[in-house]
Amino acid sequence: KNLFVKSPSGQKFILMVDDNGNLLTKSSIPKNVVVVGNSLTYNWGNFGLAASNPTLDWYAHVKDYVTTVNASATFNRFGLIDWENATTTSDRDTVFNNEMKPSLSADTDLVIVQLGDNVNSDEKYATFANDVKRLIQNIKSISPKATVVWVASWYQNYPNLLTDISNACSSTGATFVNIRKFATQGGNTSQVGAVQTDANGNQRTITDSGQASHPGDQGHKLIGDEVIRNFDF
Repeated sequence: KNLFVKSPSGQKFILMVDDNGNLLTKSSIPKNVVVVGNSLTYNWGNFGLAASNPTLDWYAHVKDYVTTVNASATFNRFGLIDWENATTTSDRDTVFNNEMKPSLSADTDLVIVQLGDNVNSDEKYATFANDVKRLIQNIKSISPKATVVWVASWYQNYPNLLTDISNACSSTGATFVNIRKFATQGGNTSQVGAVQTDANGNQRTITDSGQASHPGDQGHKLIGDEVIRNFDF
């Protein structure tokens, strides 16, 4: 999906252009990764609902892949559900400025966004199509060399939600990773009674259907594999 050039030593670089027409290059191998999302990415125990443990959520699969390519890559993962729950462009800009912008820098070269599932009311959806594009642009304004990957959506509350995300990615040069099909296939969700264990050995049991409808270990693996499949490295 990208244009590549090689240095005399054979190192692979992605060729990019900014809004002023200036050509930029960056290594195809990420060094500084930021990942934001909702409960599928960052929930109880600081990992994805409803993976069995932190080594089995989709983020862990992606991180494992990236570190096999670059063992020194740094990662910053956190929740950004406030962006989904906001109901105006202005409020979503505020969430970006307060909660995401401080974690971005000119050195950030891969940003993965997993958002859209909790856009479940007319108020939240009213400016959603515009705000997806704006969030990508806001990320690029701080991290102009970042590859932006948008992962969506396990839950789809509006029929055009995925199209909105796909169009925003197409118009901004981001990559859209569609995971909706995995949510509708049998065997990919968790179940009531399943147990999660955090990195410190603390445990909790999935007790309701809402939690159980999240991806189980198989669902998380499929999400991670799909994200990896869309990488250019």
